[in-house]
Amino acid sequence: MRSLILKYFREIIIIVLILLCVFLILKPNKNEGDLLNYKIEEIDKTINKLKEKQGILNDKLEFYENEILKVDSKIKNIRENKTTINNYYEKKKNDIPKYSKNQLDSLFKARYNY
Repeated sequence: MRSLILKYFREIIIIVLILLCVFLILKPNKNEGDLLNYKIEEIDKTINKLKEKQGILNDKLEFYENEILKVDSKIKNIRENKTTINNYYEKKKNDIPKYSKNQLDSLFKARYNY
């Protein structure tokens, strides 16, 4: 065994040195780990800030959606009122030719307060 070690001593030393170099090169540095942890914490902080801003934007969006619904409701009411008023005046317009002179006078008197 000793003769085998002496015979391949040089190759053994080279292999050990190569393994040592590989270990030193690939060994994680403690400072790099700290740096990575710091970067991860900063990314987490940024993500949390973005989540807060997203929550604020969602609240604003909900508010504006409610406002749009209110405006839509008002528009619908106005359309209904307009239809009712148009129907009323259409009926009045069609009835006017049937009125007598006294009825026309009282209509204009009531309408224009004279």
